[in-house]
Amino acid sequence: MNQFGQRIQFGFGGGLTPVVKKLIIANFAIYFLQWITQGFGSPLEKYFALVPAQVTSGLAFWQLVTYQFLHSVPDVLHILFNMFALWMFGGEVERSLGSKQFLKYYLFTGIGAGIFYTLFNWNST
Repeated sequence: MNQFGQRIQFGFGGGLTPVVKKLIIANFAIYFLQWITQGFGSPLEKYFALVPAQVTSGLAFWQLVTYQFLHSVPDVLHILFNMFALWMFGGEVERSLGSKQFLKYYLFTGIGAGIFYTLFNWNST
């Protein structure tokens, strides 16, 4: 306790918050699906990865959301570090904003990053 009677906590994460927990489960579940389907022409990446040319043509606008849940299958550290960062920082942000606002923030920033990437890589595949 500090001099004002407030409890002080130190450390990262502080436990799993509801939305962070669901996002981590969803990301690992989708990663597992990517892993087991990688030998079948990778249908998840084919339809749900961010392909700027498809987004700008209006044929695959959903990719601005779905790409956020895909990770590099051969590089397991990719998903491990992403989920570690989500656990480490996401819980505190969720506690600060509230669960509903945190989910909106998470999706909004991911969509914003996808739009930014698409604008500067519109002719890439």
